[in-house]
Amino acid sequence: MSCTWRPTSFDGFEIEKILYHDPDTKSLGVLGSFKGVEGRAIVKLQRQHFDIDNIPEALNSNTNLQMSFENDVYSKYTAVLPTPHTLVNVDLTHPATDLHIKKAQEQPYHMVHETPKMYQNLVLPFIQSLPPSRLQWVYNMLDKKKEVEPLIFEDPDPQNGFMMHPDMKWDKTTTQQLYCLVLCNRRDILNLRSLTAEHLPLLYNIKKQAAQVIQDRFGVPPDQLRMYVHYLPSYYHFHVHVTHVKLSNMGSAVGKAYLLEDIIDNIETYGSDFYQRKTLTVTVGENEDLWGIYSKAVNENAEK
Repeated sequence: MSCTWRPTSFDGFEIEKILYHDPDTKSLGVLGSFKGVEGRAIVKLQRQHFDIDNIPEALNSNTNLQMSFENDVYSKYTAVLPTPHTLVNVDLTHPATDLHIKKAQEQPYHMVHETPKMYQNLVLPFIQSLPPSRLQWVYNMLDKKKEVEPLIFEDPDPQNGFMMHPDMKWDKTTTQQLYCLVLCNRRDILNLRSLTAEHLPLLYNIKKQAAQVIQDRFGVPPDQLRMYVHYLPSYYHFHVHVTHVKLSNMGSAVGKAYLLEDIIDNIETYGSDFYQRKTLTVTVGENEDLWGIYSKAVNENAEK
């Protein structure tokens, strides 16, 4: 069974269970399998944005309204809209490993205060124990060994250069949903805690060039962009998320996102080793491997 198998429909798809349902983002995650095909599959569905140019086709006599609420001048209805207003984006992970399923499944979240000591003694050893294969997909992109999302920009400098691709969550047309991913060329920066003054030229280069390219290509000015780093990240190769300021998701929330400009300012203002000295508040899900490490440390400290 090749991992490059791709379906053309959901014929033969058998649902095992619902992994998550998010009413805010109008998205749904399903675990299942395709009959006769080896391996489990994660299917993520999310409703597409409205096609503004075709709104007149939706608001006409062919769209029937079913009233669900009324009060004075206010009323609510349900309606079945024609295509393209009923389209959904479909993301498929196949074959899905236990790790993929664990990450996709709905889970409780906790806020944890990670001290420098916790990072050095618990978190860093965990990161260093991860198999190199976890980052192979990143290196395939950097080495251009695999077909990837269209390349928006590349600076080949080995120290301060980077690649920028559209994130899979962006449809590449709706500017207010803009979401790009910056992968640095350097392979020795694990995460936010790795950053020192040595890395300021890289951070400034990303800030300047990414903003300029996005303005030139997509017409979004720098003051309408949010550039941030996840801590904890989902993988340990330094990368920066670039989104439109109107785009809201859990990844841009407090306890997860650290603004690139603030990172630069903190290193310049408070010293090169700021992020090695700082206690960081992080959001951790119970399905994540690090939750077991964090919860044990928190419980031990509470008992002292």
